[in-house]
Amino acid sequence: MQENRAWNRLKDEELIETLKSMDTSELYPANAQKVYEALKDKYDANDLPSVRTVGRRLRSLLGKSDEELDEITDENGIGIIDKGKYNFGFKKANKKGTYITGYWYDEKDGEEGGSSKYLARFLSDAVIYSKGASRGYPEGGPKDTTPPQVILEEPASFTKNFDKKRVNIYFDEFVQLKDINEKFIISPPQKKKPKPRLKGKYVQVEFVDSLKPNTTYTLDFADAISDNNEGNPLGFYRYVFSTGNEIDSLELSGQVVNAESGEPVLNVYVELYSNLADSMPLLEVPDYVAR
Repeated sequence: MQENRAWNRLKDEELIETLKSMDTSELYPANAQKVYEALKDKYDANDLPSVRTVGRRLRSLLGKSDEELDEITDENGIGIIDKGKYNFGFKKANKKGTYITGYWYDEKDGEEGGSSKYLARFLSDAVIYSKGASRGYPEGGPKDTTPPQVILEEPASFTKNFDKKRVNIYFDEFVQLKDINEKFIISPPQKKKPKPRLKGKYVQVEFVDSLKPNTTYTLDFADAISDNNEGNPLGFYRYVFSTGNEIDSLELSGQVVNAESGEPVLNVYVELYSNLADSMPLLEVPDYVAR
């Protein structure tokens, strides 16, 4: 009964708006789990539709049988349905299969309803075809050397009295995360390290562990964020917030040197402990960590 009520509450328009807000695309489709996560903030816990319900509604929104989908699915498992004011895309695990791995929304451009994204896809295919017929390469414009820019942070960096479960960082173009597991650090460190997740034009960091009260935290991405096409790095990006009323300066000056040679050491992590016992690095996470 509860599942039926959730099914009736979840409207097609809401699913479309959610896919639109997630910046989904053929390159970054969203599966039922991702759409479910995006819907969490819109429902009370008791009213939240299940992942299964979201998946069924997304499949229903296609409005076609499995056989009809097979006819419009290309060799890469990709299909596009004209919904009048917009295109509704889907990606299957394989052309003749029934398992759909993701969906995306694409707003139409121009009076004839042609989509810029699919025009780009057509031109890309045309270039590949021409390369097969000739060893020449088409001349393009100047190489993109502009790094991505942060256009929005939710909540804003340097927020005080922070009480959120996640942080969203939005960019002006699609980005990628390079070696994020090695480069990303949170200070003070947590036993369960949050993992940044790429969501097209934004990066989301969700906290698994609880945050300490009256503490200033730093999310350090180093140079892991770059644009999706040319790999232009954003630079060393940090996000700062405090769970209390003040932002700590987090400044401590010093120099790291090799204990034997006395020479400076670069690109290392520095861990700070309030407990100076020799065994602490083996038993506890540090109070702070810096690069």
